[in-house]
Amino acid sequence: MAQGQFVSVTSGGEYPRGYLARPDRGGKYPGVILIMEAGGVNEHIQDTSKRLADEGYIVLGPDLYRGKIGTNWETTRPLMEGLDQEQALRDIDACIQYLKGQDVTSDRFGVVGFCMGGRYTWWTAMRHDDLACIAPFYAGRFHPEPEELAKVTAPALIMWGSKDQSTPPQDREHILNTLTEQGKFFKAVTYPAGHAFMTPGSQGYDEKTSQDAWPTLVSWFKTYLH
Repeated sequence: MAQGQFVSVTSGGEYPRGYLARPDRGGKYPGVILIMEAGGVNEHIQDTSKRLADEGYIVLGPDLYRGKIGTNWETTRPLMEGLDQEQALRDIDACIQYLKGQDVTSDRFGVVGFCMGGRYTWWTAMRHDDLACIAPFYAGRFHPEPEELAKVTAPALIMWGSKDQSTPPQDREHILNTLTEQGKFFKAVTYPAGHAFMTPGSQGYDEKTSQDAWPTLVSWFKTYLH
């Protein structure tokens, strides 16, 4: 498996970090920003970064909690609720700039995020019109206005679980109807699964769904990043 390490980036005079994973073979590769789930840049996020690197990408995951990890809801909730959205988005912006300085084949990146990171994937796409594609996974409690989605120019692979209470049918329908009305290009996949179906050890983990969703993500990136 590819190796990864934490690196320091610059964000508004501060020095947050990101988890950088690259293929073990030398050379240039497409770049991917991987935005953490609610628990932080934990073992699952690090492993996912290395899995993507094994697929032929240089991956950088912004550490929005700056070194802190939530191991259960009691420790995760204060981290998530205490996160300043604008500061987090600035940290993501800084990671995008950092990644452009690596051995990437293009300045147009893919962005993928899980759970809370799914929302930040959408918000990042609203700030950057030069992304090649995005892939928000089960972005719960995401209620965008039409004018916000209008800012998204990147093709979107949208992954949901039909049993996920944080993404009820009316929320999913609102997003899909708005994207369709605006003529956006997207692919939406709703699995018979709950929240966090990609995260081993979580209550919602679904091995079969995870195994099906992974090649779908890899195929999406191959289409738009090569």
